[in-house]
Amino acid sequence: MAPQDSQYVKSVATLDEFKEIIKTAPKVAVDFNATWCGPCKVIGPKYEALAKANPDIVFLQVDVDDAGAIAADQGITAMPTFKFFLDGEKVDALDLLGANQNKLTSAVETLNSTPSLTAAKNDRPAADAAEEPKSDDKVADAKNTEAAAAVEPPVVAADAKDAPSAAPAA
Repeated sequence: MAPQDSQYVKSVATLDEFKEIIKTAPKVAVDFNATWCGPCKVIGPKYEALAKANPDIVFLQVDVDDAGAIAADQGITAMPTFKFFLDGEKVDALDLLGANQNKLTSAVETLNSTPSLTAAKNDRPAADAAEEPKSDDKVADAKNTEAAAAVEPPVVAADAKDAPSAAPAA
């Protein structure tokens, strides 16, 4: 029987859905568990509390019996296993096997405090975005510069004494 979604933790049952969430959410924590797993039942409420306390992270749970394709894809061999993703990439250093509350809290805190490049791009102020010309604007600017150069040929001094001086004459 698949775990039910809570207000803070989403149950995932298909590999396609799992991959889509990992790809699109900047920060993801995943609890791989099973209904028959005693340690999973013990750590479950702590995982829920961490989800509630860290709204910038998407918290998922995967029942390995109901979602064998996800468990196989992620190489899950024991429960509970916790995996963490940042900008679509697994953060191997944060992987956790077992129901250690302190290590789970530490891993979530580390993920939460790590800047997401995806989120940073999306959170950029509009003024910053306006400062960068679009690629079409860069092409137009280059064409305008080329056109101006064709109309007004550059002045080339034949001799150094004919070249305009940068310093004013004394």
